[in-house]
Amino acid sequence: MLRLLPLAGLAFVPTASAQQFWTVDDDGPADFISIQAAIDTVADGDVIVVRPGAYGFIRIDGKGLTIQSEVPGAAQIQVALASIPNIEVKNLSPGQAVHLRGFDTWALGGAEQETVELENCDGPILMEDCTINGFGEPVVVRNCDSATFVNCELVAPPTFISLSAFTFLGFVPYPGLAASDSNLFLYDCVIEGSDGTPSGDIAFVTVPPGPGAEGVVLRGSTMLASGCTIAGGDGGSGVGGCFAGEDGSPGMDLTGGFVNPDSTARLLDCAVTGGLGGSGSCGMPAGADAPAQTVAPGSQVIDLPGTARSFHAASPVVGGNPLDITLTGEQDDDALLHVSAG
Repeated sequence: MLRLLPLAGLAFVPTASAQQFWTVDDDGPADFISIQAAIDTVADGDVIVVRPGAYGFIRIDGKGLTIQSEVPGAAQIQVALASIPNIEVKNLSPGQAVHLRGFDTWALGGAEQETVELENCDGPILMEDCTINGFGEPVVVRNCDSATFVNCELVAPPTFISLSAFTFLGFVPYPGLAASDSNLFLYDCVIEGSDGTPSGDIAFVTVPPGPGAEGVVLRGSTMLASGCTIAGGDGGSGVGGCFAGEDGSPGMDLTGGFVNPDSTARLLDCAVTGGLGGSGSCGMPAGADAPAQTVAPGSQVIDLPGTARSFHAASPVVGGNPLDITLTGEQDDDALLHVSAG
């Protein structure tokens, strides 16, 4: 059986430094009505609890914070008609950490939009219980020492068709997660690259089927993934006009980055699949099914033995409510629980 070990036998363990707890509610009353106003005001290391509602973008620059949705999935981070990230974390020092939990994002903007952008961070970033969707590339990580995702869905939208003055310019595919010169840790996540759009007439222009995109792209990065599902996008089908089907995309693509010459992915109990090729029309051939992964020379994928463990606890917990904890693992596994009160 699994054994749960409280730290030092205590039900509640104080944090290493004093923290202030703040509330955000777009309907009030609360300490703040916007998440960004709270971020800009509170001190490094503080905790922000966000009540259900619809909120604008989150920008954290050089400040360590914990920001949690009071009800998982009930705080929506929405950005419409703007080519800016919904969530941006950058420039953390080694002594700073950012923890974001329980947020769903929705975005509608330009073709180059990155829904979540993590950049130039020496301190750790943890995102839990998140759903990243909408229009644009779900998650981009650049030059980060430690970016962790737990129980998150990173699902890219269909390939974007770029048009200008009724002229077809090409396609913009979206990997589910793209990292360069960074270290990633993924637990119990679902990551999917964009599916290719089918051929057809759009704005008086006949376009061919679009390509899909990889589930995960690593450029000079390392990744440990446990209990994850990673899938490349399917190729678009030639359903309008006479077109061959587009090839599917691999679940993962590993190669070198700007700083590091190669990438390594370590997988524990993960399912990685390539996308299917799209069907052709008018007797044209179907696209090719993609492999699970493409790996450049010097990079590597290592399958680790054993099964994935899982630990999930409800957080935050309002006084008077039960604390729900779910553990899965193997006999004689130990789990360490740290609970703080504020």
